[in-house]
Amino acid sequence: MMKIQAVLMICLLLPVAAHAKAYFAPKTEMVSNSTVVAVVEITEVKSLEPNVHYGDQQVSAKVQETLVGNAGDRLAFRVPCFFPCAITQVTNGTYLVFLVMGKDGLQGNNWQLSYRPVKDGKIEWYKADPPHELEWRDRETVLNEVRKLIKASPATGGTVGR
Repeated sequence: MMKIQAVLMICLLLPVAAHAKAYFAPKTEMVSNSTVVAVVEITEVKSLEPNVHYGDQQVSAKVQETLVGNAGDRLAFRVPCFFPCAITQVTNGTYLVFLVMGKDGLQGNNWQLSYRPVKDGKIEWYKADPPHELEWRDRETVLNEVRKLIKASPATGGTVGR
């Protein structure tokens, strides 16, 4: 609660020009900024702020497929939730994740777009770029698109499945 009050006070005290919305990166930027891109099964979600309705989460996951980085068999990452325009929460289940190394370990690099749910052979993915709309698309089609973006990205070294 104190965290929310502090954010509201800061927002109210800032000049109107300083009020901003969250920046949602296009998929090319999200891929190129990723330290780890993987399909994971989230097996445990722990709230790091149990007294806050939308607080940060710590997640444990089993890695199903690694597209970028060295994820190993299991992965732990943080789901930060500190910007009111980009509230992000995950639950147990399968996700395509885009993670970057932050001060507290791995975390998403593009707000809620960092954690794309996978259900019934489909991934909720960009309908177009920039990412203002999402749609459920065939899992392999999305993964092949991500692999192409990885190969085209100098930041990832163009290597899929490192």
